[in-house]
Amino acid sequence: MKIYIILAEGFEMIEALTTVDVLRRANLDIVTMSCNDKLKVTSSHHVTIVADHIFDLDLLNDADVIILPGGSIGTENLGNNQLLLSVLKSHHAANKTLAAICAAPSILAKLGILENVKASSHPAYENELIRYGALYHAEETIVYENIITSYGMAGSLQFALAILKTLVEPEVVAEVKAGIVF
Repeated sequence: MKIYIILAEGFEMIEALTTVDVLRRANLDIVTMSCNDKLKVTSSHHVTIVADHIFDLDLLNDADVIILPGGSIGTENLGNNQLLLSVLKSHHAANKTLAAICAAPSILAKLGILENVKASSHPAYENELIRYGALYHAEETIVYENIITSYGMAGSLQFALAILKTLVEPEVVAEVKAGIVF
């Protein structure tokens, strides 16, 4: 299984790294991918991390799961990457899993992916999701078919666990939850 989480300058660190941590605890190969042409990416709170890979269209086109962390600046930077937007559209058309948290569901909404889809986001993006046809609900995490959304940093752990539940057997989810004393 090929899982990528896309990091852009200004990404929300807890949303991204909680997801990476939970999925790696289940021995899933989640790859952090920089949205630009350098491995170092700085979060919204000025913590710089080194991604596993720079942006690679071929890898993304072959992904099973694509995850978008939020952060208003990070989301804006993700939304400015036309190649990423193209991949998200084709990924959705192929019925593959997309997950977005905080501000990032707004990217999926603008692409028409959330039209008539029950979805959540940071409350500041509620109107934007509604404008593009999403069935907005202010819930921590929503799984709607192959789309997973969450309202923000406080929901990061539930968001990560929701992704995990779609990828592995319940016993593995239970083991991960026990290991983090959930």
